[in-house]
Amino acid sequence: MYLAFILLIPFSIQYTYDPGIPKSFFKDKKCGEKCIFDAGTLTRNTSKTFPKTCETVCADLKINENCDLTEKELTDIFKNMKRFLGRVSIEKTNYTSGKFLAGLESIECDDRGSFSFFNNEHLKELGLINLTSIACYDFSILYNSMNTLNLPKLKVKSLNSVSIPSFQIIKKPGYRSKDANIWLSEDSSEFCLKTEEMDIFMENIDVNVATADVKYCQPLLTDKMCKETKEGCIGMIGNVEIGPDTDLNAFKTVERIYGNLVINGTEIRDLGFLKSLEYVTDVDPGGPIIIENNPNLVNITFPKLKKIRGEIHFNDNNEVLASLPKYCKALSKSMNIDVGKILVDGMGCDDNLDFGVVTWEQNSQLLELGFLNLTSISCAMVDISANVNLKRLNMPNLKTMLYPPVMNYFMLLDNSPNLCVTTDEMAVTFDIYDHFTAKYCEPVFNDKLCKEPRNGCTELIGEVEIGPNTDLEAFKTIERIYGTLIIRGTDIEDFEFLESLQYVAALEAWDHAILVIDTPNLINVTFPKLQKVRAEIKDFIKFCYVNETISLEGLYNELEDYTEMEYYNITVNSDRCSGYRNVSSEDSSTRYSIPLIIMIIALSYEFIIYY
Repeated sequence: MYLAFILLIPFSIQYTYDPGIPKSFFKDKKCGEKCIFDAGTLTRNTSKTFPKTCETVCADLKINENCDLTEKELTDIFKNMKRFLGRVSIEKTNYTSGKFLAGLESIECDDRGSFSFFNNEHLKELGLINLTSIACYDFSILYNSMNTLNLPKLKVKSLNSVSIPSFQIIKKPGYRSKDANIWLSEDSSEFCLKTEEMDIFMENIDVNVATADVKYCQPLLTDKMCKETKEGCIGMIGNVEIGPDTDLNAFKTVERIYGNLVINGTEIRDLGFLKSLEYVTDVDPGGPIIIENNPNLVNITFPKLKKIRGEIHFNDNNEVLASLPKYCKALSKSMNIDVGKILVDGMGCDDNLDFGVVTWEQNSQLLELGFLNLTSISCAMVDISANVNLKRLNMPNLKTMLYPPVMNYFMLLDNSPNLCVTTDEMAVTFDIYDHFTAKYCEPVFNDKLCKEPRNGCTELIGEVEIGPNTDLEAFKTIERIYGTLIIRGTDIEDFEFLESLQYVAALEAWDHAILVIDTPNLINVTFPKLQKVRAEIKDFIKFCYVNETISLEGLYNELEDYTEMEYYNITVNSDRCSGYRNVSSEDSSTRYSIPLIIMIIALSYEFIIYY
């Protein structure tokens, strides 16, 4: 036998765990103190503190196997609640219906929040008969025993002539992936999903609908909803196969197919006859669209197709489709679908794209690359690593790096500790992912690149500090900062004075890109034009000793398309802020002393004692 003792001293890194509802969420939503249910888990005992008279209730609400209240008692508790803010989890209960929440009209979660019904073995329906709007990161209905959803008022509405669903999924701000999720899997063989319910889910382009063991309810067949193709059909239920003798004109009005679409053995050259098709939504997992054995097919884009569930398969069509990058990119962009879900002759579209890699690795005598006339690189990855004497790139005319839509990385690792990059070389990487261990070369200053802000400057290099006596007007033209931006001890309420700032790129190992300290009046933390920040430390942007109520959502949203951000890349008033107060820029050598010391002594010890 043995006992294992593990001593872990934490690094200065924040790990990705769910910290619960942020403190600022209820404040931002102006939840009244009397309408917040602090207990969270609902039982007979905690129900005494539930805000029964409030129409808007704020909570991290959990109803689980420990809930000793009857459905009738729950109905009485929730009878006045129309709007809910926070999270709801109904799990492992014996309730037969969710109708105790029948009065609920809308639910809005925090940016990582979910609305879930999980493993309720007697639950036959949700029964949320007045619910019109859901705005959550996850909507999960898993492993219950339901026959139907029963969400009759959850409908599609029109806003500014744009068709949108009242059902919404909000995304975690800062996730590079724009997808959010609906999870639907039921143990009951009687459960079915209405086509109208699938319409609501599919209308939101950014929502993934994951289903298993689910079937469609049989809809009422009309002139618009058809089982067999005929002129005037808008929706079609069941699998649809188009062959050599099919009347293609019958499909010109079809907008939605609730099943698979197979096009096999035709003479078509393009898919223009499906000019109205927007959605193909089979409830079974796999590929809802299969297009094969069409020798004349040379264009695989759909005129209006917005979304599918699963993959598109193209097999044994015209050989011109081997020239895939053109078609893959067009189809992927038009449908907001990952190119990896487009398969041609068994290969993923991304396998056929030009995913070449350029590498310079382990060249011990290499001092510089020296590509003096190189202006453009178009590859999936550039990897310049483990060249122990490499001190300069020396690519003065490089202007663009063009990348395929899936992979795009520039790696500059484990070279000489004296390796430096110019500001022009760094600027080329601003629109891609990069991972550098280098420093900035000694700059050549000019009218645009400056050490201190002044009239006409658009770029600054070095540690840029804004303090209580700084002339903020001088920063209005600054677009790029090659180094760290520090804002310390000011009375500013927002960052509007940085009206032109687009990029901040810190290179040193322990440098944050943006560090905001002792700025208590700060309310709005979004930047007017900021697109990307990069740093080699996890928390790219750090706020210390600022207002607790600031919301990061706007900042995450403006960065999400440019920066591979997780929620821990921006921190507010964390435990490690103590090392940043009252440290002047002149004493920058100690600015990171606390986290650096912690990292140096962070060790894992395992003591194994046998007896």
